[in-house]
Amino acid sequence: MSGLLNRLKSRKSGSQHVNNSDHESSPSPSTFDEEGFLCPICHNKFNDPSNLAQHYTQIHAEEPVVDKHDTTSAKNAIEEEKETKLSADAALWKQQFTVSEQSRILLSSELMQQKQHADDLKEEFQLFQKHFKNAQIKIADQSQEIANLKATKDIYDAQFATFRDELVNTKAELKEKNHQVTVLCGDLIPRSTNDDVDVLKRELIVVQQRMHEISLEKEQEISQLRSVLKENYRYIENFGQFENLFNQNLSIYDAIISENTSQIQSGIQEIKEFVRLTRENKDKFQMAIKYTRTSLKE
Repeated sequence: MSGLLNRLKSRKSGSQHVNNSDHESSPSPSTFDEEGFLCPICHNKFNDPSNLAQHYTQIHAEEPVVDKHDTTSAKNAIEEEKETKLSADAALWKQQFTVSEQSRILLSSELMQQKQHADDLKEEFQLFQKHFKNAQIKIADQSQEIANLKATKDIYDAQFATFRDELVNTKAELKEKNHQVTVLCGDLIPRSTNDDVDVLKRELIVVQQRMHEISLEKEQEISQLRSVLKENYRYIENFGQFENLFNQNLSIYDAIISENTSQIQSGIQEIKEFVRLTRENKDKFQMAIKYTRTSLKE
């Protein structure tokens, strides 16, 4: 720009010098002083006017005659247009930079929210893991209790089998005693001695009392066995109900854990995808900002 202005100034001064020379001497396109003939355009000096004419014809004859004032105005207009365009470009880049900065702030805020959501999901997952461990401990305790109930049931079953065998044996003994009494009664019928009859009656009474006592004892044992059986059946029913409830709770826990695990994995996958997109957008914004800064510097 400074070179162009100096050139214009030199041409202007040259033209003024030519005009002054024209007023002082003649309308010739050249000026002669003590040193020679001066070219009115490039101010080169020649000793011979023919050399000056040849130089002017070859160098300056085809140059268009342009009004220096119009040229300066046009150049100023071009410079102003360039400055206006640069200002508009700078304003556009500044606006894009502002929008990019706002987008970056929004993305950063959304990223923080997603990180907070991820932390919440992580805490919830840890809480579910804690509940799951507690459920496993409770399941282990319940399994131990079930094993104890099964062992108790086996003991009661063994006792019941023993009592049943004893009952069968007692019935066989009673049957045998009744048979012996019947035989004794048959043996005593032919005798007519009062003493023998009295003795046999007393023995029979003793035997009947003993049989009655044995019957009462066996009935008590049978009653106890029935009570034990009822208690055993009650334990079995409670065990069945408890086992059903345990299976239902286990199914519910499995469903809850599976659902929450799926939700947490889906949330983590969404967060990873969001972080990847955010990084890509961040790289794009950084490249745009870098390009904007480079353009503004230019």
